[in-house]
Amino acid sequence: MFDRREFLKASLSAAAATTAVTRSASAANLPAGLIANSAGLNDSRRFLDQATMGARPGEAAALTGSFADWLDAQFVMQYNPIDTVGMTARGGDNTPGNRNNFMRIAVFDRWVGDSAQLRLRVAHVISQIVCCAPFDWSNELDSGLWWNAIMSRAFGNYRDILQLAITHRHMGTFLNSLNNSAARGAVPSQNFAREFLQLFSMGLFALNRDGTIVRDAAGNP
Repeated sequence: MFDRREFLKASLSAAAATTAVTRSASAANLPAGLIANSAGLNDSRRFLDQATMGARPGEAAALTGSFADWLDAQFVMQYNPIDTVGMTARGGDNTPGNRNNFMRIAVFDRWVGDSAQLRLRVAHVISQIVCCAPFDWSNELDSGLWWNAIMSRAFGNYRDILQLAITHRHMGTFLNSLNNSAARGAVPSQNFAREFLQLFSMGLFALNRDGTIVRDAAGNP
């Protein structure tokens, strides 16, 4: 299986180097995934635009060595989790209200100021695929716990993310697993099952190993 770290190395370096294909033979002969900063300032800018939440002024010009070296440093860099214990001590909880803005500010503050930019970028991408949002401006505490959990798993594998989605109470609230209508004798809410299958994982239809849809004799999925 392709490790996510190797995937990031290959994909980010390849994307940043698309404009450098016709450059000098020395740059063209670099091993795959190791694109030197000498490929050009524009390549460094493009790389940082894709690998961070936004490059700071002068950061592209200061990028030295290979992009892979930068990625290796980011993989082991410490990050700043949201202080959910302190949030609780200050009265933060899951009560509906506009306090969830404080949690959002905490995330934005890290996007701007934290050095672990690659982890933040990957966590943001994951959050856009495995979506989980506060309900009616509530879940301030659960939002912080959810964000920390995604951050800690950013360089893991996707199975861990799916396991998180299954078990985390924030997702349970968001997708109606908590207090499901089936417990009251009504038709059960299928919101969680639908989104987990349709949006988070394989989709609605059985797939062949190459990712194409399995079809019957009449060509129907």
